[in-house]
Amino acid sequence: MAQLIHEEKVIEKVGGRFILSSMVQKRLRELMSGAQKLVETDSRDVLQIIYQEIMEDKIALGATEEPQDEAGVRAALRGGSRV
Repeated sequence: MAQLIHEEKVIEKVGGRFILSSMVQKRLRELMSGAQKLVETDSRDVLQIIYQEIMEDKIALGATEEPQDEAGVRAALRGGSRV
């Protein structure tokens, strides 16, 4: 059974709701355009897939973004796919 990742954990990891919203929007666009999942999961819930990618450090805030706080800077420096 797919593991459900709670939004509050993801918000805390990325440093805020605004940053999470931006990451989800951009990654959702990529997935809808045919990008492959970066995690192994049986879940068909796209939001849960994105959350899992974030929690496993598979995606991060893109280098072209201008993070507004320290957490955003940390997210931009993490490896993985650039969202």
